[in-house]
Amino acid sequence: MDVVYKQGQTIKEFLEENRDIFEEQLLQEAVTVRERIKEIQRIGNIDLIANAHTLVCYIIIQQEEELITFSEQEGEAWAKYSLTLTLKLEWVQAIRHTLWRFLERYEELSPEVREASDFLRWKNSSKICRCRSFRSAGRCVCCRLSARLIWTG
Repeated sequence: MDVVYKQGQTIKEFLEENRDIFEEQLLQEAVTVRERIKEIQRIGNIDLIANAHTLVCYIIIQQEEELITFSEQEGEAWAKYSLTLTLKLEWVQAIRHTLWRFLERYEELSPEVREASDFLRWKNSSKICRCRSFRSAGRCVCCRLSARLIWTG
């Protein structure tokens, strides 16, 4: 993945700088959805690509209330136009995988040394794996630790 990184860039700036590459990766992940994006926008007036960027932005800058409001609004729109559960799950999974790849790439390119605690918070109460793309020594970090990774910075 050929991305642009500028010294001192925040993760948000990195994602904005590489918006087109993010979209390409996202569409490669979501094979079924990719074929229906224009149809979904035409019929339901739902811009999945713009929504993915909005969702990622809310996650990265930790705007939880805005994320919840946005999710409720989009959930209602998705419900009105009978998007299949398979399509919805594939799209959300594609966003998650793509975001994790970009987070990993950002860490690889950034010369700053960070501790995991600088950008991740562990929730040991949950057994849900949320980061299959984030690997350490060939194993999913959260599965190995029986914790859930939450982006915090």
